[in-house]
Amino acid sequence: MFRKSFVLSCLAVFLCQGAALAQTPRPEKAPKQGPLIKRSASTSVMGTSLEIAVLGREGQKLDGAIRAAIKEMKRVEAVFTTWKKESIISKVNRDAGGEPVVVPKEVITLTKRAAWISKQSEGAFDLTWGSVGKLWDFKAKKDALVPSKGRIKKALAGIGFDKIKIDEKNSTLWLPKGTTIGYGGIAKGYGVDRAIELLKKRGIKNAIVNAGGDLRTIGTEFGKPFNITIKHPRDKNKYLAILPVANAAIVSSGDYERYITIGGKRYSHILDPRSGWPVEHTQSVTLIAPDAALADALATGVFVMGPKKGLELVNRLKGVEALIVDAKGVLHLSKGLKSPKKKVLHVPEKKH
Repeated sequence: MFRKSFVLSCLAVFLCQGAALAQTPRPEKAPKQGPLIKRSASTSVMGTSLEIAVLGREGQKLDGAIRAAIKEMKRVEAVFTTWKKESIISKVNRDAGGEPVVVPKEVITLTKRAAWISKQSEGAFDLTWGSVGKLWDFKAKKDALVPSKGRIKKALAGIGFDKIKIDEKNSTLWLPKGTTIGYGGIAKGYGVDRAIELLKKRGIKNAIVNAGGDLRTIGTEFGKPFNITIKHPRDKNKYLAILPVANAAIVSSGDYERYITIGGKRYSHILDPRSGWPVEHTQSVTLIAPDAALADALATGVFVMGPKKGLELVNRLKGVEALIVDAKGVLHLSKGLKSPKKKVLHVPEKKH
């Protein structure tokens, strides 16, 4: 059964820096700073809600940083979406089997990172999932159909990360005919990371960016870690955990997010790209990692892998933790979350 709550205690860390003594006998006093304030904004991006909150002492500076972060996330959406025909990824899919397509450098970088995660997860996370994913319509409110086994088997011929040919020198991607890629399992997290990096460049030291459950924090909230509530996958009025987080990303994936019901059976939108069928052995996964792109992709991969293999992967990755709820409602925790020494989830920034 679920634990009613899983609460980690907070640990405050204070860093003090020494300063050289001034040579003048009467040094001038530093000007008084205003109180720490919080600014926030909500909008929508990548088909989900976006909430950004920043803390600082200058209201105009904070507001400007928020606007810039929102603009950056919308830019990322325009690059990686497959819902718009004019996007570069849509062109890559349309030209499958033809000439390589020149793409922005960030597309190459994120695709290479996705390849690393695909390898680590033994193909449970794979950008080519779209090759079979296009057979399923999880937006259908009625008259939804289960694809035939024959169609799924035929579509599986297009699955496999090795089918994506990356030419880093010429900044091109090439797909064979029948292969379709989709960045839905990593682009939202990447967008959150880009927003955070932009906030940092603008001098923001304390903030949280939350894109429909893909979130990342920097600094603290008025001196304390951000408390992130992890919801119950079956009961909206309950929660699994309250995680105090500083400088880390948290992403949750669940079968409750999007699904269709056919003949009384629930089919989750999270597919195993290796079989082409919705995953049935997992209800939800919450992944904690140094950055949101990694957490986003790993949350999907671990969901597909299931509790046993998923935790084996999580436990061998530095700075990564997970909470997994299996099909029977049993909560599984990674080694780090079981440790009584874990005070606060502060993950060192390490790129994979």
